[in-house]
Amino acid sequence: MPTRQLRAGGKKLSSSQRQYRSDFPAGFIKPQLCELVKSPPVGDNWVHEAKLDGYRMQMQVRSGKSSFYSRKGLDWTHRFPEIARACEALGNAIIDGEVCAVGNDGLPTFAGLTDALSAKRTGALVYYVFDLMAEDTERLIPYPLSTRKKALKQLIKKVKRGDRERVVYVDHHQGDGKAMHEAACKMGLEGIVSKRIDAAYQPDDRSGVWCKAKCRASQELVVGGWKTTGPAFRSLIVGAYRGGKFVHAGTVGTGFNARNLPQLMAALKTRASSKRPFDNPGQPKASRDVHWVEPTLVIEAEIASWTSDNLVRQASYKGLREDKKAKDVVVERAQRPPPD
Repeated sequence: MPTRQLRAGGKKLSSSQRQYRSDFPAGFIKPQLCELVKSPPVGDNWVHEAKLDGYRMQMQVRSGKSSFYSRKGLDWTHRFPEIARACEALGNAIIDGEVCAVGNDGLPTFAGLTDALSAKRTGALVYYVFDLMAEDTERLIPYPLSTRKKALKQLIKKVKRGDRERVVYVDHHQGDGKAMHEAACKMGLEGIVSKRIDAAYQPDDRSGVWCKAKCRASQELVVGGWKTTGPAFRSLIVGAYRGGKFVHAGTVGTGFNARNLPQLMAALKTRASSKRPFDNPGQPKASRDVHWVEPTLVIEAEIASWTSDNLVRQASYKGLREDKKAKDVVVERAQRPPPD
């Protein structure tokens, strides 16, 4: 979409913004990040989208060849061959979105995604797209979100008819975030993401221009070990980083099944260690039923809450987070919603 058409749908660029216009970006663009909030903003300057339970992925297509990158810039193209082929029709573009598996209830399922990737059955995965950072020779990150989304909605019409279930535009609701959040929770979604409609794309920024309000508390955690009852697996021992220190955060005792446990156990055994990995003293201590691992494996768990001594309550395993580094896992605390 040429510059003059973009400007017709958005604000005139300042001199500082025009520096971004000239060239199609040469490499990976760090994704814009979300701040966790207690409740969503409600003003008319905000739009709200469903929070999707999958893997954040940046798609780059250059001269008809598409590539997929994780939030840390790792090339994951080989993991999504069907979606990658579908995106080849888009010409030259850089898109932000989320790859998800869809359950029988029509909702994204993180467990289904990890199962599909583990089994290499990826034909039914969906790439939900919500932002456009570049198209043709144009760098779009300085333009307002309203302009970028309008251009994205038009762009994905190029996807071939037989592939349109694989590449899906994420629609939005403007204004009342509270009503959108309530509706999302009733539907069984993970929550909503709220974004300033007039804001530029801000790589690696977590200032509240994008924020997320969850329906169910979830937390990324780093595995420090596992417990057994006799020979049988019982629970994961987990932690997170606080002030640069890896500290114990409790156990995850449910959510394991015949599909996900073999993959998890294989990952644990390759990381087996004789050393307690936590920097803080106290529990858990070494015993016959405790097995330590090197703290490099990241999981996601649904939790009821946090205890007063910073341990997870009623934590249930959702799956491995292969897109996250252990050092990046910190405890998220919800903030007040940003001003309207």
